[in-house]
Amino acid sequence: MRKMCMSPTNTDSIQLYEANINLLTQFRGQHPGIAALPERYNRMVDGNPNPSSPASPALRFKIGMKRITLPCGIISILTAFLLSCSAGSGKQAPPVDNIAPLPPASQDGGEFINGLLLRDTSGKIAGIEIRWDPVVDNSAEAITGYHIYRSASGMSQDDRGDESLWLADPAFLEDGGGNNTVFPHSDIGTGNKFSYIDQVTPEFPLNLGESWNYRISAINESGDESGLSPEIKIDVTIHVIYEFTPSKAPIGGQLVLAGVNFGQYDAAIDKVFIIGNEWNDTTHEFDAIDIEATVVEWLPTEITVIVPPGAGKGRVKVSIDGLVAQSFNLFENSDPYITALQPYERFLDQNLQINGANFGSAQDGTHLVLAAGENQDDGGNYSIYSDASITLTLKQGTPFGQVPIEVSVNGKVSNTGYMFLKNRLPVAAFSLNKTSGKVPLQINFNASGSNDVEGPIAKYTLDFGDGSPPEEKLEGETPTFSHIYT
Repeated sequence: MRKMCMSPTNTDSIQLYEANINLLTQFRGQHPGIAALPERYNRMVDGNPNPSSPASPALRFKIGMKRITLPCGIISILTAFLLSCSAGSGKQAPPVDNIAPLPPASQDGGEFINGLLLRDTSGKIAGIEIRWDPVVDNSAEAITGYHIYRSASGMSQDDRGDESLWLADPAFLEDGGGNNTVFPHSDIGTGNKFSYIDQVTPEFPLNLGESWNYRISAINESGDESGLSPEIKIDVTIHVIYEFTPSKAPIGGQLVLAGVNFGQYDAAIDKVFIIGNEWNDTTHEFDAIDIEATVVEWLPTEITVIVPPGAGKGRVKVSIDGLVAQSFNLFENSDPYITALQPYERFLDQNLQINGANFGSAQDGTHLVLAAGENQDDGGNYSIYSDASITLTLKQGTPFGQVPIEVSVNGKVSNTGYMFLKNRLPVAAFSLNKTSGKVPLQINFNASGSNDVEGPIAKYTLDFGDGSPPEEKLEGETPTFSHIYT
């Protein structure tokens, strides 16, 4: 509800009016079982709500002068950086003007890097296979290769350039120090990943209970090194996931994992997790989290689980007494799910963008957005509606403050994100038939020129300023007032 207060002075000659506008709002892929064979060792390619301040702003009017409105402008600045850093022997600082090099990222929105613990035909642990997306050349220089970083503890961008963490292989290219630490880049075709097997050796025995962390960086023709990729952690476990079916399933559907050494089920220590998205009230973004799936059946070589609410797209994990085996391929929830909402704060007439998956190809009565549980079913409000992205403005009457946002597709509702709907102040405007005269003086006021772009004005309150009680007009009534000054 919005309330407008307009108060003339109580002098005989009315010269100045002040309108205090107080707003009263009602908040309102699958990877088959793999044995690590020697011939795969050198394989390079794998196929204020309504701001709650104590006093609202005041609009002042002078008779004979036009009302002045001050529109708010919103400036968005988008700055992109594409930087790289030098790689050579030793730990080196980035080259000049490459202070914050961007890490390599997946071109299709999936995971840039993943890994799998491998076993030979006898079941003995044989190595760790690392796979990652090719990095696209920039306009100036081509990518020549990659450093593969390995550490028993977590790594950060500060470790970039630390040659003690680089894997070396006789089949690799030489780095600036003459060591074979650069995995060679090549054209492997769209949708494929590079692959390298970090095999068991006397110096790298891969004992049960160990964990190893990997990151990738890209090297260009000048030897400059990118930032480090996201990190993956591989636990050395006795169990392994070979594959799962289906690759996509809805919330509540069943997912079957095939593998070895899952053992006898113990609900206290045996868990299956699926990657999902959870809203973070502090950052106002979605966080990727592990969501526990309900176990239907647990056998030594096969596990059946229920896809949990909140599931998104990512690897499936089997945790046995804290040791985690991960699938090579990505599972995806086939129901609609949201991964991003932007901007978080906005006005009613500004676009809201929703990113995610499985929204459908077009908006209609069964493919739409829900705001605070209300169908945003006015097709004219949607400027973009695709399977992975929606852009719309919300309908008038949407409550101000934090609003839950969901996508509904054929009655199936996505996970919930939030945006904060800000309230613009209504604009007070009125006319009067007289500006001065002798007392007793009757003056007629007309406030029908007042407006609010976010909906109808719920209440007009006129304070005549002479000590008499203010008068009110509600929505639907003609906002005219008459008062006699004595």
